[in-house]
Amino acid sequence: MINRIKAICISVLMAMTLLLPGCSGRGPGRDEGRFSLILSGSVVDQETLEPVEGIGLTVSAFRGDGSMKAPPVMNVSMVTGERGVWSFEKKVGRDAVKYTITVGGEDSSGNLYENTVYDIFLDWDSNSYDPVSASYRVNGITIFVTALR
Repeated sequence: MINRIKAICISVLMAMTLLLPGCSGRGPGRDEGRFSLILSGSVVDQETLEPVEGIGLTVSAFRGDGSMKAPPVMNVSMVTGERGVWSFEKKVGRDAVKYTITVGGEDSSGNLYENTVYDIFLDWDSNSYDPVSASYRVNGITIFVTALR
């Protein structure tokens, strides 16, 4: 009887070891391939502090150490909306460690702005990552741009 109880306990422990490895950390588990990256913010003229509407914005993802030596694995372009507001949400793979937001060019009023780059490095131990919803959220990003006059 004792041998049978030991065998059951060992079986339960082995099953738990196989089923729980993905629950041990805050980042995506080894078998989890994708998560939702949610970014939002606004673009503001550095001199006037006015929102910049209709300016181009590109979100890019980089693998490895994020050094940007290799080409990006993702580029998504958009323009800012009313009051310079923008938002980005996409299911992405866990292989990219650095995201850049590049803003620049002409806005909807014809003003020209130099390119500005804003970097985001993913930190799985931060409060930005929610393992329950498998989402990484950074809200309230304000990007200041300089007008070319």
